[in-house]
Amino acid sequence: MEKQLYMDGKPLVYNGKTLKVDVATDVTADGIKTALGYTPSDPADYQARFDGEFLQIAYSYVAGGGATNSKEHYEHCAKNDYDAVKADLRLTSDNQLVCCHDAGITLNTDGRIVSYDSSNSTAIHEMTKAQFMALEFNTMYDGARCHTCDLETFLQVCKNAGKIAYITIRGEYVEATVAALVAAVQDASMVSRTIINSFTADALTAVRAAEPDLYLSLVIDPFTESERATALTYAQGKKTCQICLYYSNGSHTLAAMAADSAITAWISSCIAAGIRLTGAQADAAADTNTLLKLGCCGVQTRVSRLTNASYDGLDISTLNIAATSTDDATTLTFSDTKGNQKTAEIPKLQPTDAQVQAGVASWMDANAKPTIVWSKNLYNPDEAVDGYIASAGQINGSADYWVTGFIPVSPGDVLTISKAGALQNCYYRAAYTSDKTFISRENGNANTYTVPDNAAYVRLSFKNAAAGKTDQVMVCANNTDLSYEAYGSHTEGGLGEYLVLMSANGKKWTLKVSDTGELSTEEIS
Repeated sequence: MEKQLYMDGKPLVYNGKTLKVDVATDVTADGIKTALGYTPSDPADYQARFDGEFLQIAYSYVAGGGATNSKEHYEHCAKNDYDAVKADLRLTSDNQLVCCHDAGITLNTDGRIVSYDSSNSTAIHEMTKAQFMALEFNTMYDGARCHTCDLETFLQVCKNAGKIAYITIRGEYVEATVAALVAAVQDASMVSRTIINSFTADALTAVRAAEPDLYLSLVIDPFTESERATALTYAQGKKTCQICLYYSNGSHTLAAMAADSAITAWISSCIAAGIRLTGAQADAAADTNTLLKLGCCGVQTRVSRLTNASYDGLDISTLNIAATSTDDATTLTFSDTKGNQKTAEIPKLQPTDAQVQAGVASWMDANAKPTIVWSKNLYNPDEAVDGYIASAGQINGSADYWVTGFIPVSPGDVLTISKAGALQNCYYRAAYTSDKTFISRENGNANTYTVPDNAAYVRLSFKNAAAGKTDQVMVCANNTDLSYEAYGSHTEGGLGEYLVLMSANGKKWTLKVSDTGELSTEEIS
């Protein structure tokens, strides 16, 4: 026997459908999930999502999303409204694929991964997968260290969240990389929801030969005429192949690309030929609008747009629901993979109703959503290392100085540097591109710094005698308020009453959450 689910006396609609549950048998976890329509299912083929939509791709680092290419970073992005999540792949010595942007890793004295320093690093190809996966990052996320990630885990995170896996092949070991990559994507049943991105046509050709149905993406410098011509011909020949425009390479900018008549004419030719174009990186709304006007269909972005935050302390993306039924009540237990758990006991309405009407369908939708608020302080003390910034941008060892990690910025930002609420000089200031290529360095005492053109990151170096790594140092962009805030985030916004359940005999029950996050039910008239 089916019963309609109600909320506030009205038929309950969830995910676009009116909900009913079978109350002839005990309420079970599977029954609730079926009513909710919550169990993850395969989304429509991702290519259909391209048509008429601008594809938002989470960069391998996003603000507030943990360490670059870490497991926590991918799980964070899975809770965002991104369409796709990007991962960079490197091959280990035992021909396994792990997620890492740079050719190697740099460890601090505690054996944790910190900002990459090519002069003090271990190559990924000289490590086994087990050695790499045993490491953790110095960066914290949600109160714990971030962890390394392999390709299989990344694909599973994307699959569970219904995201497109956007994978960049890195390194020179193309044959072994492609073989391992294609096998993993096939094993995960993610062929129709994966884009393979590469700076070389050879790597993409090898991918297409191994798996014809994988969608390809060729990265080019649009300011180089020969690359434009070659990419257009290649993409036309490969059909399902887009072109990724790396317009921030060197001294170039998106604005310069948009103003270049030769490039815009080539873009028009690509669009006329049915070839999709994406931007390699845009972190501002104005840049996204520029790409849209040019006819691009997507972009990689570092901007965090967390909209599906955890409800009542539970991670919805990994939610489990269990139900225990007795003669008098049904107890619902909500838990996630992080060990958080909440319970609600719902009394049975009367014998003729047999079971509780599982109106928890709207539990995830009909409530206030917490907002994640990030500190104005861009300096993360967990990423600081000893040494100073040399003239070529590398970090030289020194016990008299220390250096911040790579701080994400935008050209023209004015950074204000302070300690414990007062302006504080730093001695070296260096700027780097989006791929962390050195641009320039300033030296001499200063407590402000204007970010130069083409910079996506800066690093600052302090004298230990002036300020220590943990001495309430703060770096703010376009904000002169010196009141100290620690690096990190907090949650704002409370949760109120969730929903009202109504039975066929007219009785109503509320499911509520308290300020401390406890769930409870109450009969109302």
